[in-house]
Amino acid sequence: NMISRNNITENTRDYVGIWVYSSSNNQIVENTITTSSPSFTGGDAIALEYASYNEIIENNITAGGEGCGISLYSSSNNTLSKNRIDGTHGISISKSSSNTVIGNKIESFYYCILLYDSLSNIFYHNSIGPSWYQVYCYNSTSTWDDDYPSGGNFWSDYNGTDSYGGPYQNVTGSDGIGDTKYLINILNKDNYPLMIPWTLGPHVNLTVRTFGIGEIKGVETWIDNYQPTFCTPMGMRLDVGSHAIKVRYGFLEPGPEEELYIKYTFMCWEDLSTNNTRTILLEEEKTIIAFYKWKIINLW
Repeated sequence: NMISRNNITENTRDYVGIWVYSSSNNQIVENTITTSSPSFTGGDAIALEYASYNEIIENNITAGGEGCGISLYSSSNNTLSKNRIDGTHGISISKSSSNTVIGNKIESFYYCILLYDSLSNIFYHNSIGPSWYQVYCYNSTSTWDDDYPSGGNFWSDYNGTDSYGGPYQNVTGSDGIGDTKYLINILNKDNYPLMIPWTLGPHVNLTVRTFGIGEIKGVETWIDNYQPTFCTPMGMRLDVGSHAIKVRYGFLEPGPEEELYIKYTFMCWEDLSTNNTRTILLEEEKTIIAFYKWKIINLW
């Protein structure tokens, strides 16, 4: 399911702009959400509860009251990317693990990021602050950078210098990464803090369509090794530049006899290349086609 390009204004106490409960493989994309609840009350702009493998991308969020821009509760393996969040609190993650938070711009009055009882979440290329507090961590450990040279996050209160480069920051010459780590607490640190905010670059539409003999229910589509999205055809907005696209079929359907099944397999792209992973350069809107074939197999 896709929730896209809506203009949502929430003025009622304790209500949520977009709420995903116990659901997976949804995309929340390019919505404008404003929550303006009274002080010390208010719901979140976007909330996931018991929800996994969802994508929250390129939303513009203003969160008033005591609500958060994006809230995750008991939700894992979600991606939060390229959102612009401004409000009382930015992103709250509670009892959730293995979420990826990348390329977001987060400003808040109190906390940009709150973590409660959560492990193995990943944050990098975010612009964090200004705010009263950047991060609050309770019983939580996360990864705060994408290693060198990709780097970590931009922190508005980071006061380090950039005189050196390299993985150990001991090579003379600046590299856009701070020479000292950004310490959140003893268990959480950004090893490669960025000296300037990460840029949310221009993007264009890419559509992946599928064709073949026999009906197909879906296809796994991977973009730059991120988690797959299930749908066909698939339309998405990606940054201008080079991207690795991968498709994979593997859905079993009942065959003409009880012991027979149909298995879909990749055949080729429209350029006749047979590797199911290809690299494309996106400079304008583009459509690519993945052809599939099917075979009947006997599992007994």
